[in-house]
Amino acid sequence: MTAVTKVTIVIGLLVAVIAPVLQLSIQSINPIAAAASYLLVLTIFGVGLWIAFRLSNTEFGWRIGKMSDYLLALAHPTLAMIVLVALAIMHGKVVLFEAIEVQALFRGIAIMSAATFIAVLITEEGFFRGALWGVAERANWNSPTILLWTTVCFVAWHAAIPFIDPSYQIPPAALPIYFSNATLISLAFGLLRMGSGSLVVASVAHGLWNGLAYNLFGYGAEAGDLGIVDFDVYGPERGFYGLAVNLLALLLLLIWARSRRNPH
Repeated sequence: MTAVTKVTIVIGLLVAVIAPVLQLSIQSINPIAAAASYLLVLTIFGVGLWIAFRLSNTEFGWRIGKMSDYLLALAHPTLAMIVLVALAIMHGKVVLFEAIEVQALFRGIAIMSAATFIAVLITEEGFFRGALWGVAERANWNSPTILLWTTVCFVAWHAAIPFIDPSYQIPPAALPIYFSNATLISLAFGLLRMGSGSLVVASVAHGLWNGLAYNLFGYGAEAGDLGIVDFDVYGPERGFYGLAVNLLALLLLLIWARSRRNPH
């Protein structure tokens, strides 16, 4: 096992341990700083890997990508949410439909999507599908292995959130669905990174996903603007329908990514 491979494995898992420990250690002192520290760990390790290995722009994923890549990155979360909202409407679960302020809703989605895009570019995506991805490439791992390993690390980092984040408390029975959805969503973002070669493209998808999911369906145990309370059924990250939609989206993205790698 080469030194680069050891770094890829150890650092990938280390952030999943350090982040929650750091947040818990300062949670009672300053909750806002504690939440920020969970993300800051990714930025520190991401920058550290970038400097230590002198990752090239290509390895890190610093490239613009094609317009078609961005259209797909926008279509992925948009179509997923449209399907889930349609299912909720069909079953009469959108209890606040007539009271929705459309302009305020779209403004909230736009603001959260833009803010998330900037944030994940230097934290989650910047580390998992930027620095860690680049170091794995430096270790000569093949693309499927990189995709799977960065997803394992991504889910491991998210594993503590339902337990230590006061605003994301979900029932224990919903945790298997939550982790399954987190895995599928991470694989989808990874396929966008793999197919486009761009960290930016994956960050666009991540930003819009959060903007749509948390405004429409809520965060943790809180309902979103649509008033849907059956999180375990319709939630894009917490529901059975979400699991089915995410699986279908993953299969379609897999076909696209394979076609990009083998155009002929």
